[in-house]
Amino acid sequence: SKHRGLKHVPNLVWRDRSGQFVKNVVGTNVLDMDYLPLPRRDLTEAHRDEYYFLFDRPDTSMATGRGCPYRCNFCSVWQFYDGRTRMMCPQRVIDELKTIDTDHITFVDDNFLLNHRREDRIADLIRAEGIEKRYSMECRTDSIVKHPELLAKWVDVGLYAVLLGLEGSDRMLQAVNKRNSSEVNDEAIRILQDHGVVIWGAFLVDPDWTVDDFTDLREYVRSRNITHTQFTVLTPLPGTQLYRDRQADLITNDYTCFDALHAVLPTRLPRDEFYRQFASLYTQTDVSPYFEMVRSGKLSLEDLKRGREMLSSMSRWQNYAVNDPVLRGQFGSYTPGPASGTEIRSTGGK
Repeated sequence: SKHRGLKHVPNLVWRDRSGQFVKNVVGTNVLDMDYLPLPRRDLTEAHRDEYYFLFDRPDTSMATGRGCPYRCNFCSVWQFYDGRTRMMCPQRVIDELKTIDTDHITFVDDNFLLNHRREDRIADLIRAEGIEKRYSMECRTDSIVKHPELLAKWVDVGLYAVLLGLEGSDRMLQAVNKRNSSEVNDEAIRILQDHGVVIWGAFLVDPDWTVDDFTDLREYVRSRNITHTQFTVLTPLPGTQLYRDRQADLITNDYTCFDALHAVLPTRLPRDEFYRQFASLYTQTDVSPYFEMVRSGKLSLEDLKRGREMLSSMSRWQNYAVNDPVLRGQFGSYTPGPASGTEIRSTGGK
């Protein structure tokens, strides 16, 4: 293909000499991930300390699979991979793990526990090879509930943190076609907490929410004792089903606002009130567990300070509104920064 020009390379999007994007034909061959060359991580070695997961750094990200069989309407992953999934075999995963020097590894597959037989074999091989690492992963709650014994096995070989897309209520789960339930989510939370696994809970916030919806989500997070939280505004990303459904409702096509921190759809609340409510989701964060992590040596004071500064910035509603497509003209020379007087809870270790 290199001798015939870029236009003959399947699955490629590129700019021509006039600056226009050209989309090549989509190939039909399914990639066998076992034949992928090992990533050239040496090229980023000088910056390794800047790679982190939560407060763990240096961290190395590793993808052992691509695609997703589920059809969440906000997600571009299954669309990008044409609804197909493909995975490395267990031995290929181990071969790559053995080349990684960092103590912490994050599996960035969209649902790492999707194929329970494969993941069971990977855990066996990790133990057999004597690989001692700390692992974090992304997965669905129903995968945990279906195979709690697999979760326990992974804890034994080093799993310590899991990122879950919880979303909160059944109404929200149904709205985004998650094909899951809050009951299953609660059971997965219980299983993870029983095994001492750190939960990073991700929640979508619908621009159509009322104050009561925000109140319900704050109560959900508090009642489940989820320390690490991530809140993102439901955003119709181009290429997704949600985009096709809501494109006519978009209030802007400025893609700098499509960052999941700004509402690009109309809000039911006044827009400034929407951002006040959104920021308030972070003001209730209980930092007591982080102080315990410092006392136990799992977290440095420097990282704690950086984390509190980040949390303070996330708790200031003006930091979102200043770049909002509707409100941005009202803030003049405002510079986003940490909140002033934001109350971030410390319950003394409760």
